[in-house]
Amino acid sequence: MTRLTDWLATRPLREQGLMLAALVLLLVYLGVRLVWWPLTSERSAILARTQQMNLALTAVAGLPARAVVARDDRPLARVLTETAPEFGLSIRRIDVTQGGADLTLDDAAFDGVVLWLDTLEGEHGVTVAALQVTRRPVLGQVAATMTLKAAP
Repeated sequence: MTRLTDWLATRPLREQGLMLAALVLLLVYLGVRLVWWPLTSERSAILARTQQMNLALTAVAGLPARAVVARDDRPLARVLTETAPEFGLSIRRIDVTQGGADLTLDDAAFDGVVLWLDTLEGEHGVTVAALQVTRRPVLGQVAATMTLKAAP
């Protein structure tokens, strides 16, 4: 660096000023080219994506929260006992109540319970009125007690 400053000191004052002006212009150009342009193009892309998302939200806003599923005509206890094994679940106790059922699952895989409940709601019109999940010592295993209601 000292060689450069020594060389610059030997230049006439007018050349030093021109070099300083050229350096300032170069820094401004690089700032615009490497910082400003990428930021503005990214901002434009973000604004376009936001506008698309807003259009999608507007289109979806008028739709019902969830499609209404026709009620399964089979008795609720039968639906529960037939669908549980598909998710690796065994029902320990089931008590049929007015328009619903109380049931207990022991040592069930948590993801299987969640997927089963989603399938019951989405395909059979059964909703969860109450749910209590207790962790078991084995990773991913739970005990669950729940109250399920059949769609009217």
